[in-house]
Amino acid sequence: MNSILTREEIIIPLVAIVGGLGIAAVAIVTSIWYKLRVKQWEMSLKHSMLERGMSAEEIKTVLDASPKGTLGDGCWSHLGSTQKHV
Repeated sequence: MNSILTREEIIIPLVAIVGGLGIAAVAIVTSIWYKLRVKQWEMSLKHSMLERGMSAEEIKTVLDASPKGTLGDGCWSHLGSTQKHV
């Protein structure tokens, strides 16, 4: 019996492992990028409201009144639920 694997027997598992790791890496990077962009948007919104002369309490009220699925809650979170957001 020959215990040395041929080139074809190595390539398929290698491609599967590298492909799986690549997909996981892309998912992690895009998740981090999305969260960063949401934070940048929040900071821009807060800065804009401060420039308009709004107080910290008014800004907090506006941010608390935002609909579910925005401001970092995950825009796609509403797809899995059966509840209606008002």
